[in-house]
Amino acid sequence: MIYLKEGKTPLNFAYNDEIVQERNSTYQLSFKFPTDNSLWEELTEETLLLADDLHGEQEFVIFEVEKYHGYVTVHANQVATLLN
Repeated sequence: MIYLKEGKTPLNFAYNDEIVQERNSTYQLSFKFPTDNSLWEELTEETLLLADDLHGEQEFVIFEVEKYHGYVTVHANQVATLLN
């Protein structure tokens, strides 16, 4: 499940979510979200997200949002990885 960190608002309509890890350097979350849901407007660069993975809840920060017809694709980096 993916949430907006502020208010812990669930992004129930997120789909095609994927977390990719590349050898100690990149830990990224990407997902799609429909633009017919008003929450898509909250998905802007530097917005904090929470997402569950095999190790529990992880914090991510959005670095790119691509708008398409009917949905946006969101890309976010894990905050802990950025601090390293």
